[in-house]
Amino acid sequence: MPAWKLALAFVALAGIASVLGQPRTAGAQAASATIEVEEFNDQTITRLETESVCPDRDPVLTCATPDEVFITVTVEDEDGNPAAGVEVLGLAETGFLQAGDDETACGQNDGEAPEDGDPDDDDPLKEEVNTDAEGVASFVFCVEPGDKLGPTTVTFIVPIEGTDEPDFIESVDFTIVGPAEQINLVANPTSLTCGEKTRITGTVRDAIGQTVSPGTRIQMFTNFGGVAVSTGASAGGYGGLAEATIDSAGSFSVFLLTSSANAGPYEVVASVGTPAHFAQVTVTCRLAATPTPQATAAAGTAATGTIRPPSTGDGGLLGSAGGSGAPFVLSGVLALVIALGAGVRLIRP
Repeated sequence: MPAWKLALAFVALAGIASVLGQPRTAGAQAASATIEVEEFNDQTITRLETESVCPDRDPVLTCATPDEVFITVTVEDEDGNPAAGVEVLGLAETGFLQAGDDETACGQNDGEAPEDGDPDDDDPLKEEVNTDAEGVASFVFCVEPGDKLGPTTVTFIVPIEGTDEPDFIESVDFTIVGPAEQINLVANPTSLTCGEKTRITGTVRDAIGQTVSPGTRIQMFTNFGGVAVSTGASAGGYGGLAEATIDSAGSFSVFLLTSSANAGPYEVVASVGTPAHFAQVTVTCRLAATPTPQATAAAGTAATGTIRPPSTGDGGLLGSAGGSGAPFVLSGVLALVIALGAGVRLIRP
């Protein structure tokens, strides 16, 4: 090969190497960029849970804490048109950040070459995505067990070229919540009359004291009586165990129904999470006093007492007009003689 051809070939190769060693330029000039974070249950996602209770985002569930969030960066040129081919750099502090859209599952691209074709980019906290024909670069930020809990930030950088504006740098803040690891129970009142009910309230927190996702299920048990999730429970409408779910404040409430025939003590236990974490509260009750039976007269029995005749001073033998009692005495003596005579005849042989 002539020397001049070798020289041209060397220059061409040097030029290619020089281009490959320089930062990539945008396919279109970027003038502005905006970030949009996915919504769930009509609210922008700001919290992620390492062990989500609703990984499938079932709208029936009351939870609002998934384990992933989709983030889109839209880039436009100075005329307001989509800027295709612009490189967007995403940086996370924990979890992992990957290219993807709302059809991408967390971890689906984990460990694979990113969409920009750079096989050396295997850092889970860093992702580079080029905007598509609509000027959109799609990311999915995922968290999993073991990731750092608490506030975290995902930052996106877009080079703004062709204007005097600085590069677009925008951050999105999230709170990463861990699984339930702390549970507390309070009974009010803790002592009552047997047969009455008391309210049991509880709170659930993660390892660093953060409120866990609404919809987290709590298992309730009691050794006596029953546990009910509402005040409308009646005999046969409750049992020794029940399931409650926490609200957006990380709290739950149930009722312990005591038995009128059992003084307990009543031990109420709550369980949450896997492995399970427990809390217990004790409630005592006092049996209602049994009334002492009162003595009463039998039905149909006359009251007893003594009726005395008026005193006349003569043993009651005088009439009311004060007449002689001799006729009455003689009559009595005569009757006695007749009786004795009859008795003699009855025993004669």
